[in-house]
Amino acid sequence: MGQRAERVSLPGKASSAEGVGEPPKADPLGNHKLDKELGRLKRANSRLRKMEKFRVDLTHMIIHDLKGPLAEVIANLSLLQEEQLSAIQQDYISSAMLGAEEILRRVQNILEIYRLETKKKMIRQALFDPLEAIERVVEGLSTLASMRGVSIRIHRPEGAHLLFADKDLFHRVVLNLLANAIEHGNKYDSQKNVFINFEIDSHQLKISIQDEGEGFNIQNLKRNVEDLNQDFNIRGRGLLLIENYMDVVEFIPPGNKINMIKYINSKQS
Repeated sequence: MGQRAERVSLPGKASSAEGVGEPPKADPLGNHKLDKELGRLKRANSRLRKMEKFRVDLTHMIIHDLKGPLAEVIANLSLLQEEQLSAIQQDYISSAMLGAEEILRRVQNILEIYRLETKKKMIRQALFDPLEAIERVVEGLSTLASMRGVSIRIHRPEGAHLLFADKDLFHRVVLNLLANAIEHGNKYDSQKNVFINFEIDSHQLKISIQDEGEGFNIQNLKRNVEDLNQDFNIRGRGLLLIENYMDVVEFIPPGNKINMIKYINSKQS
């Protein structure tokens, strides 16, 4: 009697006076789960960045490692063509030259796409004669054209007009289109021609290139281009280059003619 009762706390439960016996606070927003997901995404993003850097470095290395030897092969083949050789030997050298030029063209296409993708392409604008540039492209395709008996016909507009744009990219666009017209369009048929028409004034340059082939479905090509890793398709990669350089690109059904416009004052020249 007279003894004071003591308050006993059960294990795991504290007295209300101490404020410890309250149930754990709820996390209605799920912050803990969000933090875990955020951490996972950061780690995944870090891995993707490393993989992308590896891809870019590997692409850059392969492209530049190939360009030098290919250019040397082409130069040596050109020297051999100047020698007194038999007709069959000349054919062999011409065929080797054709193959080397085709590989070099594909490598240069990949390099241009790589620069466009990584936004490292420096636009080098300068005044140049587009007709002269087109004639240089045709001259560069002379080996391919002569071996296949293909005729490239240029409609030359009257008067002289200069274009202020990236000359190297212009050269690459026309080269891709003409090579594709000969190979994919006319399928090396010596009875078929490739036609080039262009007009230029103070506002724009219009170019149309047409072959005499059956054409192709541009939508199918664009679907394949959406995944560049799906197929090493020079035609598809060339299309990406063309659409990035020209301001207007229009394929005329059945797909054997392309009309393009380059605005003289375009910010993307």
